[in-house]
Amino acid sequence: MEAFAGLRERILIGLESLRQVEYVPAEYLFFRTNLFRAQLTAYDHIPLDSSGLRLPVRPESLKLDPAVLACFFAQAAESLKPDQPMQEQWKKILDHPERQTNLVKAALFGPDLLALEKIAADTGADPEIILFFGRAAAAPFLSRMLWDAPESLAEPSAEARSCPDCGSAPGLSLLRGEVGQRFLVCSLCAREWEFPRLKCPFCAGQEKLDLIREENSSPRWIETCGACRQYLITTDTRTSAANHPLIPLLETVSNLYLDLIAQKQGCQPGASYLSLR
Repeated sequence: MEAFAGLRERILIGLESLRQVEYVPAEYLFFRTNLFRAQLTAYDHIPLDSSGLRLPVRPESLKLDPAVLACFFAQAAESLKPDQPMQEQWKKILDHPERQTNLVKAALFGPDLLALEKIAADTGADPEIILFFGRAAAAPFLSRMLWDAPESLAEPSAEARSCPDCGSAPGLSLLRGEVGQRFLVCSLCAREWEFPRLKCPFCAGQEKLDLIREENSSPRWIETCGACRQYLITTDTRTSAANHPLIPLLETVSNLYLDLIAQKQGCQPGASYLSLR
């Protein structure tokens, strides 16, 4: 992957350019841009320590710094408009830093739904919102551990449905190569791995994958499983990225309209893409 120091600036410029795109809501773009900035701040304050790293990352090996987490959650709160109902819910998490580490741990490696429901009950926040922000907070820590790790990437097992490096679910699907091999992109660390074209990456079912797209010629579409009804956005890079490298984060933010189409048709999203790349 491209060195992150240069890539982060390209992402910020790319997010800014999406202001000119009619189908990307301004409020959503404000939210994702400020959330990304909060993740960058956290990333920059996490000490580099990949010593003794074994892949995939296990819960006990993820070193969460409470001070960095507190900074992230405070800055992430700024991505929410002052008049949003979520602000009051989020304040309850900011006022109790001891909940933040538990929140992040519960959002990863499972997630631990019972723990998330307890935090939701204690704070009054929606469990899905807690899951989203918990994973967003974890992404900088995972990235700092993995991107500069001295050892090579872990080899995925045959037909792996989760990231071989951090165990997270995929957040995007890409087609590459002459015959359009399918690669899944990790929703938290951006690791890519090849996956069978006609299998569901969530339940491994081999029922027909339904395609939903606005136009037949579009290089981007939704693939939803007939068994579990979860979906993943797919981009054919052979056409869309012919003249420039595709950046998964920008691809995800710019394709919110596809998420809305899928959910209107009763499909369930998989993992939100929250990687810094």
